[in-house]
Amino acid sequence: MAVPQPSSPAPEGPPPPPGRRPETSLLAIVSLVAGILGVFGAFVAPVLASIVAIVTGHVARGRIAREPERLTGDGVALVGLILGYIGIAMSVLTLLFLGSMFAIGIRMMYEIWQQLESGTSGGWTESLSLIQLFV
Repeated sequence: MAVPQPSSPAPEGPPPPPGRRPETSLLAIVSLVAGILGVFGAFVAPVLASIVAIVTGHVARGRIAREPERLTGDGVALVGLILGYIGIAMSVLTLLFLGSMFAIGIRMMYEIWQQLESGTSGGWTESLSLIQLFV
């Protein structure tokens, strides 16, 4: 009776050169750093940093997928991508919040102005006198 011989798996590409380890993708690191700046940055920097994090994260993941024997850092790029998208979402929410606060403030100033014009300021006379200094 013949014993079946186990077949060896086919190699998945050329082996890495001896003594050379895969290196972490620089774009993955840039994506992570930009993602962190996008979430924790201030003023205009979060939007720009988040866009950089998203672009470099996608490019890094593509390169890592094409060259897995030479590059590592897919997880780093993924975290950068996630932070980039969170930074964009936070920026949009912040703009919506600030826009609504601006609209509310404009509406309140209009109502105060109308009360000043009509002379029916009620108990607001002292507070409104400060506004009259600037009008």
